[in-house]
Formats: sequence, structure tokens, C-alpha cells
Amino acid sequence: MKKILLDAGYVFDTQVNVWSNPDYKGIAYNDGDEIETRIANIIRDAQDITTLSTELRQHITDWPSQYHLTSERANIMRPFTTSLKDSQVLEIGAGCGAISRFLGECGATVLSLEGSPRRASIARSRTRDLDNVTVLTEKFDQFQCTFQFDVITLIGVLEYANLFTPGDNPALSMLQRVKQLLKPNGKLIIAIENQLGLKYFAGAPEDHFGVPMIGIEGRYGKNQAQTFGRSTLTKLLQQAGFIKSHFLAPFPDYKLPTSIVTEAGFSHPHFDAAAFASQSVRRDPQMPEVCHFSPELAWPVLFANDLGLELANSFLIIASPLTQELIQTDELAYHYSTTRLAQYCKETIFASQDSQAVTIEYRRLDKSPIKSNQSATSSHSPIQFVAPATATYVLGTPLSQEFINIITRDGWTFDQIGQFVQRYLAIG
Repeated sequence: MKKILLDAGYVFDTQVNVWSNPDYKGIAYNDGDEIETRIANIIRDAQDITTLSTELRQHITDWPSQYHLTSERANIMRPFTTSLKDSQVLEIGAGCGAISRFLGECGATVLSLEGSPRRASIARSRTRDLDNVTVLTEKFDQFQCTFQFDVITLIGVLEYANLFTPGDNPALSMLQRVKQLLKPNGKLIIAIENQLGLKYFAGAPEDHFGVPMIGIEGRYGKNQAQTFGRSTLTKLLQQAGFIKSHFLAPFPDYKLPTSIVTEAGFSHPHFDAAAFASQSVRRDPQMPEVCHFSPELAWPVLFANDLGLELANSFLIIASPLTQELIQTDELAYHYSTTRLAQYCKETIFASQDSQAVTIEYRRLDKSPIKSNQSATSSHSPIQFVAPATATYVLGTPLSQEFINIITRDGWTFDQIGQFVQRYLAIG
């Protein structure tokens, strides 16, 4: 990456270890001086800056610190872990480095582009021990580069095209420029809120304005952030030259996903993808306390009517200029447990064995050995940790859903609750 940047006229700032154009002033986008200074100091002083760092999570006190420090941020890229290894990756919009860190840990050679000089320095601080990550502070539309990458990411970036990309159709212009920087067989990965996401119908405020219904009613201004529905996104990608695209749905949304469902997962007749959506509703910290209706009850109905993907709160999209396999066709969904101690974090993969059977595979995310005083063979620990490799998938109604069904019906009684609890204990 060094030669690419030198040839383009960029210089290296040894004080913050970030590349830049000497005349670059930055963009008008940040979380506020106090917040970003606090995040910078936390990351600077931390001993453990890995993706699964419990040290960083201990500093989460509000939404900005959660967004920048939680290990859940990287879950949005985990379905692509294998294909990222040894790839040349351009990350557009590095922010404070949460995704940059994960890309580097995957073994990719990463160029992280960030428009804010302060954020770029924080991103480099988060990746300071990774020589395979290079950070450049520059506006994407001014990025000077003829190199073509294997993978380009737009994680929470395309919606800001109106603010930072010139042209009559900024989102299309951004995608067209991305295609120029992508190898012919390269892949573009996008994460973006769905303009028509169910939570916005339920009364959740539009993420960029904090006001309900702006997106659903299409009240975006010319120079404002703007999200899109699935149909519009598909057309934009096709117009930009991306022949093939695959949509996945992260739940509760792309910012802090715990589950990700593939297109195959939505259509498999013996797989309950709606359970991921329903059970993740209250994991969304931006969800209002009181909604216009119960999303937990609405999701199963939407899935039964093939509307689950159309009304997903966010999209995770992988696209290519060529017709090629973008994701393993047998994989239905992924579930991530990443807010534990690193050695207990895991990925659960649901896959289709045939038209009926569904398999479950577990993978530990932290490859280091379990500490001896907490292992399954330790005689000193009262708790034994056993990480099974597989499990049997059972199709049915989650007990949590049954409980919601009881208490949301008019005239429910404590006797019904008591009977439910007795049944719950009997099953346990």
C-alpha cells in the first residue's frame, strides 16, 4: 500500500501514523469533540485493542461509546471471514476503526479511507499493532488511486453519498467509482439501513435525523443522508455495473448485529428465520420503549407472507460485476455471541443439508486455547466449559414467543402465566 500512496502524492504523518494529502482539511462530520476525544483516549490507553476486547467494552457508557467500542460491530463482516484472508481490501469510511480492526485480524491487506483526520488517527490507534492495515485520511471522491482491489466495503457509508459525493445522483456516482476501483472479479460489501425497515413503521426514529417517519415518507433533502429500500438499491447496483447481488438481513440491524439471515434462510421451508428477527427486537438500543405495534408479533406474520427481507431493518449486501457465487448457497443464517470473554465467544452457522434437514455448526471465534483454570478438564472450576461442534436443529415455536403471545392478548390471566411457567420448568 505504501507505494500506491506515494505514487498518488500522499504523505505519511509520523505523529499519528496516518497518510494524507498535505493540503487536506477534512470533512464536516463527527460525533462531537468531547465524544471523539474520549474514544481516542480510551483506545490509546487500552492494552487490549482486539475486536473481542473486554477491556474496551468496559468503557461503554452511552450510544457513541457502544457504537465504537463494542465487539458486536464486527459481526456484520463475519460471514465473509474466509474470503477476506489474503485479500486486498479498500475500506471506505473507517470511522474509529472497529471494522478496520476486524479486517486486519482476518489477514487482509487493508487500506482504510476516512474523511475525518481525527477519526483516521483513532482508527490507526485501534490498528496500531497491525502492519497489514494502512489508514489514509481523504474524501472518497478525491481519492487518487488506479489500483484495483479484491474487496471494497461501504459499511454505513452509501447513505451519506448526498453529503460528500458530487453529481445529480450521488449514490449512483459513488457506486460507479467503487466499480472502477474493484477488480473484475472483485466484491463490494454494503451495509445500510432499510428505508422501509419494520422498526421505522413501529415508530423508531430515522437514524440520521432522530425523527420518526422521515424515511418512510421520503422526506429526505438534496444534501442530507438518505437510505433506500431493497428495490431501489438493486436498481442502483445494476445501473452501476454490478450484475449480481445477494441481500442478507442483519438483526436487529447492521450496526450491532447478533444474527444475519441469508436469502436462502428466508425461503427454506423447514427453517424459522423469523425467530432471529423477533428475539432481537429489544437488543436494539435505539428502539423506542413504546412502539405503534409489537414488532415481536409482526415479524412471524411478515416472514410467513415473504416480506421478511423487504422489511428488514437493515441490509447487508454483497455484489459483483461478474456472475459468480457470492456466498455459500447452503448457509441459511449466522448467530453471534460476542459480548462474552473472548474465549467463550462463538459463531453459530445454520445450513441446509437438503430441502428439509437443517444443520447447526458452532465455531469458537477466539482461536487461543481456553485458560487451564476454566477448561472442561479443570478440577478447580465449578463450571465446565464444553464447546460442541454441532447440534440438532428443532423446528418449533420459541417459548419466548409463546410468552409474548399470551401477554399481548386481551383478557390474559395469571393462571395462563402460571401454566406457561410450569411448562417452561418441566421442559428445562
